[in-house]
Amino acid sequence: MQPIAGEHQIVIIDDDVLHGDSLVTLLDIEGYVARTFSDPLSGLEAVLESPPTVLILDLDMPRMSGIDLLARLQSASLATKTIVLTGTQDFGVVGDIVRLGAYDFLSKPTTPSRLLATIGRAVAMTVLERESEANAAAAQQSNRLHEFLVQATPDLVYMLDSRGKFTYLNNKLKELFQIDSDHLLGQSWTTLFEQQHNHSANADQAGASPGALLEILNHRFDERRTADRSTHDFEFDLVPQTGPHRGEARTLQCTSTGLYTEGPGSVFTGTYGVIRDITNRRLAERDRLELQAQIQQASKMEAMGQLAGGIAHDFNNILASMIGYAELVQSAHGRLKAEAMENYLGEIVTAGHRARDLIAQMLTFTRTSRSEPEAVSVVEVINNVSRMLRAAIPSSIQIQTQFDEALPDALADKIQLQQILLNLMINARDAISGTGRIDISLSRADDEGEHCHVCGAVIPGATLAMSVEDSGHGIPETIRERIFEMYFTTRNVESSSPTSSGTGLGLWLINSLVHDHGGHIQIDSQVDAGTCFKVYLPIATEQIAVAEAPSRLVLDGQIIVVDDEVSVGNFIGEILQGHGFDVAVYSDSASALQHIEAHHERVALLVTDQAMPALTGLELVEAVRALNPQIPAILITAFTGDTDRTRLQDLGVEGFLAKPFRIADLLGAIARHGAKSHLARR
Repeated sequence: MQPIAGEHQIVIIDDDVLHGDSLVTLLDIEGYVARTFSDPLSGLEAVLESPPTVLILDLDMPRMSGIDLLARLQSASLATKTIVLTGTQDFGVVGDIVRLGAYDFLSKPTTPSRLLATIGRAVAMTVLERESEANAAAAQQSNRLHEFLVQATPDLVYMLDSRGKFTYLNNKLKELFQIDSDHLLGQSWTTLFEQQHNHSANADQAGASPGALLEILNHRFDERRTADRSTHDFEFDLVPQTGPHRGEARTLQCTSTGLYTEGPGSVFTGTYGVIRDITNRRLAERDRLELQAQIQQASKMEAMGQLAGGIAHDFNNILASMIGYAELVQSAHGRLKAEAMENYLGEIVTAGHRARDLIAQMLTFTRTSRSEPEAVSVVEVINNVSRMLRAAIPSSIQIQTQFDEALPDALADKIQLQQILLNLMINARDAISGTGRIDISLSRADDEGEHCHVCGAVIPGATLAMSVEDSGHGIPETIRERIFEMYFTTRNVESSSPTSSGTGLGLWLINSLVHDHGGHIQIDSQVDAGTCFKVYLPIATEQIAVAEAPSRLVLDGQIIVVDDEVSVGNFIGEILQGHGFDVAVYSDSASALQHIEAHHERVALLVTDQAMPALTGLELVEAVRALNPQIPAILITAFTGDTDRTRLQDLGVEGFLAKPFRIADLLGAIARHGAKSHLARR
C-alpha cells in the first residue's frame, strides 16, 4: 500500500530561514505537512513534543549543533527518520551521524527530486515498521489468546512431530494423568499409554492389553490423514493408573488430524489432536435413558389403571360364559344331545382362548423391554385398545372407528403403538365435557411436502396415518407449541372435571415413542371445536411367510412329558396317547431324569415345563443333552417374559410353547421338531 503524503508530518531544523521556507513550499506542493524551525532548541522541543515522520536536520547551527541534537533524539528513542541535509564537506561526520541513528545524509545543495526520493523512502520505511509492529502486537495478542484458550479448555491438547513425538501438551495432561507435560516432550506418544492399563466395555476392545490399546490408537492418536478421513470423536476406554481418576474406568474421545506443508509436494509434519474425557457425559446419558424408561413405565402403569375397568369387564364376561356353559354340561349332560354338548364345549374353549389372549395383552403391555420393530396390524391394535378402554370412557362419549380397505401393516413395536393410542384416547376423553365423540381413523397417506409439527422434518411420502379426533375444548394456540414438553399439562386448567389432573407425561411420551419409530405428528385444534392428532407411521415392507402345515410324524421311541402341574401333564399325555404316541408323564424333573438316564436310547422327544422345583426345564434339557445330544426338546412355559432366549439358542431347544396353547399348536410343534429325533420317521 502506497503511503499517503498528507498523513505524515515533516519538521525542518535549519538556521537558514530562506532555505527552510523553500523546503516547506516544496513539501507542501507534494502534499506533506511541513514546519520549519531556525532555532535548534525550539525545533528540538517541537520534535520531542510531537514526533514527526521525517526530520530534515542541518548540522552547523548556533546554540546547538546537529550532532548534539541527534544525540538528544537518540536518547528519546523516537521513531522519527532523520535526514541530515548540510553544507559541510567533512564526510568524517557521516560515521557519527549514522551511529546516532540518522536515516540518510545529503549534501547541500541537492536537487529537489533527490530530496523527495529520500523523504519518500523514509516515509515508506516508517509505514513498513508501523505495520510490522502492529502485526507483531496482533500476533502476540493472538498467541496469548490461543495459549489461554488451549490451557483453559477442559480437553487434553497435543501436537506430535512427523516421528510421533510430543512437541506440545497443555496442562490438562496433569489433571487427567497427574503427569507433568515437560516429562513427555520429545518422547513418543506411546509412552503416555504404555503405563496405563486399558479396560474397555466395547465388544471389539474387551480385555485389550496395553499393547492392544496402542494398536487401536496407532492410526487415531498419531493421525496422518486430514479432512473427512481424519479421526473424529473416536471413543476408547481406559483405566488410568495415575492421577485423580486412578483405577476408575474412563471413556475418552479422540479427535485428530494430520499436518502437512502447503503447496505441491506437501510433506507430513505432524499431528494435532484433542482428547476429551466424556465419562460424565456417558454416565449422564445412561441416567437420562434410565429415567426415561422409568417415566415410560410409570406412564404405562397409569394407562393400565385406565384399562383396569375394561379388562375386568371383559374378563367377567369370559368367566360368565365359561362357568355358565360348564354348569350346563355338568348338570344336564345326561339329557343333552351330542350336537348341543359339542356346541357348549366349543363355547367354553372359545371363551378360554379369549381369556388367554386378554392375559397375553396385559402381560405384553406391562413389558419393560423394547422389542425390535416388526410388522403390526394397526387395525387390530385400534380395535383391542378401543374395546379395553371402553369401560374407562363415559357412555356419553361415542367411540367411532373408520379404516381404509386393504391397509398394510406398520413397522412398529406393538406394545409401544398400543401405548401411543391409549394416551391419545385418554387425552381425548379428558378434553370432552359431557357428551361428545372420539373418532379414530386409519388410512394410507401420501402427504408429500407436509412437515411434522413437532420436529419440523418433512413427512415421508408413503406412510400410515392414524388420527384420533375429539369434540372437546381444543388447545389454545398460545400453548400449542409447549404441549409436548415433559411435565407440561393442560388438564387441570382446561378440564371442567374437579378431579381432573395430569402428570404432563402423556403427550411427551407420545412424541418420544412416535419419533423413536421414525414417525411424525401433526395437530389440528380449534378452541371449543376439538382437536385432531394425526400420527404418521412407517409401512412394513416385508411380508410374513405362512408356514406350511407339517405332515404326520411317527416316533418309534417314547415322548417324555414333564410338568409339575399334574393336571397339565396328564392333559398333554392324554392328547399324545390319543394320537398314537408312546408317552411317559412325570410331575417332577428329577424322576423324569432318572427315567431318561436308564432309557435314553429309546427317548425320541422331551416335552418339559420350564418353571419347576429342583431342576428347571432348561436345566433338565441340559442334563439330557449330556446323555444324548440327539434328543430334541420342546419347552413349555406360562412366563414368556422370564425365559432366557439366549440360553434356549445355546442349548439348541427346538420348540417353544407358551401356556395356554391349543392342541393343534402342540401337535404341530411335535411334528416340526420331533422330526429331528433319530427315532422319527414319516
